[in-house]
Parts: sequence; C-alpha cells; structure tokens
Amino acid sequence: MISPHDVLDPWAPPAWVVTDDEPAGPVGRTGPEVLTDRSTPSRGRRVLSRLATVALVAALLGLGFIAYGASVDNRWYKIVAIEGGSMRPTLEVGDAIVITRPPEKVEPGMVLVMQVDKQVVTHRVVEVHPDGTFITKGDANRGRDDFPSDKVRVVGEERARLPLVGRLLTRGG
Repeated sequence: MISPHDVLDPWAPPAWVVTDDEPAGPVGRTGPEVLTDRSTPSRGRRVLSRLATVALVAALLGLGFIAYGASVDNRWYKIVAIEGGSMRPTLEVGDAIVITRPPEKVEPGMVLVMQVDKQVVTHRVVEVHPDGTFITKGDANRGRDDFPSDKVRVVGEERARLPLVGRLLTRGG
C-alpha cells in the first residue's frame, strides 16, 4: 500500500543532484554516493562512449570475419590478398577480396580468381564464348589474357573489396 509520503514530487530534483540547501557530498548520509553536476557525463560523452563501443564490437567482428576467411578452410568464402597491380584502380596492391565459390555460369564483368598453372590470377571476364570458355583481362592491362583454357581453373568470384587488409595478411603470413 502506498502512503502520501511515498509519492515522489515530480518537480523535485533527482536524488543525485546537490541543491543549495544541502551540504555537498555524502556527509552524514548512507546509501549511494551523491554526485555533483560535474561528475555526470554529458550527453555528448555518453553518445561518444556508445559509438566507441559499437566501433570496437564491429572491429572485433570484422577481424573475426577476416581471420575465419583467411585461415580456416570453410565452404562459404575465402579472403585473398591482392599482390599485383593488374586490376588497378578497382583493386590496389595491399587490398584483400572476399571470394565465394566459382559461379555456375561465367558472365562478362565478373571478377574471377583463377589458378593458371601454379599462379593465382584475379582478372575480369571480358568475353564469354558459346562453348563456355571465356577471356579475361586485368583492368590496368592493355591486352587480353591469352591463358590456354585447359590451364585455367576458376577458384572463386570476387564479392567484396577490403582495402589495405591484404597488407596485414601478407605481413602476418
């Protein structure tokens, strides 16, 4: 049962605010420490604190995503470092890309990661022939690739660019 003495005055300052008629600090009081106006964080600081927390969580999740794609053999995606400049300006040296399984149907415009003999090449498809063979070219290259089709194995299709992440992968590995 609530008595009239239990009802709080909605216009009274909160318990943590020190008013002029009260002594500053917890003198002679028990319970939680009394805070002064200076010790309460401003709205801007609270917002910055929350943003920093969200950024930290996002960074940790991103690092987990990269570590999982770069080091664990999973079936969904892989992370590949770009070590050559043939795809500039689309992909820069030191970037990394997220690749998924090879596409069922190759189409012009796709960026594919291929194994040609023992070399890994990331280039764009510029032409697809009716028999399913295709021609690729690096965006920065003048001419088309002349890889023999029997020497090309598509490893995956590029889905996302991760700027500068490839530098971390190549230095750490």
